Amino acid sequence: MSVASRYVGRAGRVLDTNGRTVGMVFLEWEQLTRRVPRGERAFRGQRVARPAIHQHYWEPGADGDYEDAIIDDEGLVRSEGLWDGGLVEVKGEYAPVVWCDDAESREIGLRLLGPGG
Repeated sequence: MSVASRYVGRAGRVLDTNGRTVGMVFLEWEQLTRRVPRGERAFRGQRVARPAIHQHYWEPGADGDYEDAIIDDEGLVRSEGLWDGGLVEVKGEYAPVVWCDDAESREIGLRLLGPGG
C-alpha cells in the first residue's frame, strides 16, 4: 500500500474560512494499471500496478456539487502532507478539513458511494 494508506476509507468535513462545513470528502483505495512500454524489461503485454487514492468530494444543497480526483505517484506524498496538516485540495484550492472517526467515515462513505462502493 502507499504512504497515504492510513487515509483509505476516511471521510472529512471540509470547512469554509468561518469554520462551517461546506462539503464532505471521502478517500478510497484505487489501483491503477498500465502496460509496460516497449523496451522496458517485462513480458509481452505485462501490466504493472501502482497505488492511488480516489478522492470524492460532495457539497450538500440544491446543486449537490460533486467532484472526484485520482491522486497517485508524487501527488500521494504531497496530498498526505496536506491531509496531515488538516487541509484538502478541492477544486484547485486548499480548504481546511476535519477528519471523521471510523464510524462516521463508514456512514459518509455509504452515503456518497452506496453499499457497493
